[in-house]
Amino acid sequence: MRKLLLTAIATAVLHGMSGVAGSAARRGEVVVIEGAILAISPVLGQEVLMMSHPYRLVKYRVDRVCKGEYRSGEIVIEHLLVMKDGLKDRKVGDRVYALAWRTKKEGAGTIHTYPGVRDSAEGIKNLYHGGQGVMPAASPSCSFTKKELLSAS
Repeated sequence: MRKLLLTAIATAVLHGMSGVAGSAARRGEVVVIEGAILAISPVLGQEVLMMSHPYRLVKYRVDRVCKGEYRSGEIVIEHLLVMKDGLKDRKVGDRVYALAWRTKKEGAGTIHTYPGVRDSAEGIKNLYHGGQGVMPAASPSCSFTKKELLSAS
């Protein structure tokens, strides 16, 4: 019974995330970068209605924008960890492709910080949220398929 409940909750969360990412994609707010991990937080989380929502903050150096628009040399993405920690094998210096969607700061809820990744919420105009969509960048020039990136863990 407990396994069934956990499966139902995970399915609801995934469906909700795909709706957010899907609507962001329709507005052209999805960003895929190629770069290197500069800093990564441990698994963090917050308790909401007795449910834990674990996440990691990851700061990336942006070497190339594969999809969407992004004009800075660094980006911080808050990766929601739904079923498992798909970032557990990633470390500082790893070259990766990372998928995120942009949301405005206003109405986005809590802006998370972690020393060395994002030290302050000041001056932030947009927030970037991602899921498990982080995969090793084996070769440069954004060489991956959408299916590979979305199934990355």
